[in-house]
Amino acid sequence: MSMSFQHFKHDLRANQWSGPKALLAPFLSPAILLLLLHRSAVMLRRIPLAGKPLSLLAWRLNTLLTSCHINPRCTIGGGLFLPHPAAIVMGERVRIGSDVTIYQSVTLGTSLPGSSAYPTIEDNVTIYAGAVIVGGVTIGQGAVIGANAFVNTDVPAGALFAGVPARDVSNRAARGT
Repeated sequence: MSMSFQHFKHDLRANQWSGPKALLAPFLSPAILLLLLHRSAVMLRRIPLAGKPLSLLAWRLNTLLTSCHINPRCTIGGGLFLPHPAAIVMGERVRIGSDVTIYQSVTLGTSLPGSSAYPTIEDNVTIYAGAVIVGGVTIGQGAVIGANAFVNTDVPAGALFAGVPARDVSNRAARGT
């Protein structure tokens, strides 16, 4: 069984589609449609000669149908949960671990035109609506990025970052302030 198919099965579970109803998921769930088309584009890219044009077609179809720009060259682990998959942008070298949650209007990309530095999102990270994460930064395992945060520095594992520019507010959250 291919890794993409295993990841897609994990995606189905993360987005609460299991059993016989999972067959309807691509027709009823924008998140599952987005992930199915992305994983198809990734697999098509591996086919000699015709793969790249077919991958490009799947990517364009995904953008058209879901209003999200998920480059087929970005790497996404299994179990991506997309509660509100709208206006999400992921650049070509973005790397996302397993069991990550991404809300609407999140951008993961470069900080400068022509740069090849893209974010790495480790496992079990949650990124809330409107967050922008740019450059060659790493978001550590279990970290949380607050809504509308602008992140251009590394985020330690388990930290809570919020604000513009984003800063560690973990201690403030623990104190209730």
